[in-house]
Amino acid sequence: MTGKDLKTKLELTGIPFRKIAELLGISEQNLQNKMSSADIKISFLYKISKALNKSIYFFLEDKYFNEENHEIVYDKQTNFQSPIIDSVYKVLYEEERHKNEELLISIGGFKKELEIKSKEVETKIKELKAMDFETDELVKRNQFLEQELTEHKKFTEETTLRSSKKSKKGTGAAGSADVPLGKNR
Repeated sequence: MTGKDLKTKLELTGIPFRKIAELLGISEQNLQNKMSSADIKISFLYKISKALNKSIYFFLEDKYFNEENHEIVYDKQTNFQSPIIDSVYKVLYEEERHKNEELLISIGGFKKELEIKSKEVETKIKELKAMDFETDELVKRNQFLEQELTEHKKFTEETTLRSSKKSKKGTGAAGSADVPLGKNR
């Protein structure tokens, strides 16, 4: 790709050259010098594509990348392919394929971890439900015991009250309440 071709492609973006140079971290004059060269390096095209958030295919000679359809479209005026450009496409394709494979492996790993964590969470939920059931049972048992204790206290109080009433009746002039009435010793 020539500098002139690059300049044409950059003009198509609608971004001023000053801004493009700023995004690349170079001076506008340096960018102008590159656009007047006979051959633009792929590494520079790659930097531009990243800085402008464009596909590198957008900048390559007779082709551009239709980002909506994700396909390469050839310029209708020049119906040929350069072997160099094709090799660049192959390299880029392999790089992207490799990245995608790594992503799929990572996603697979995350999916497996997620399944493991999901099972752990399910187990914890079951344990908590069992504990909740046990807690409910303990609360019911505690309520039952409190009711029993209340009834026992009531019974004890009633018994003590009856006993004290009987002992008041049984103590008279004859003696003490310690000796049971009607029993011989």
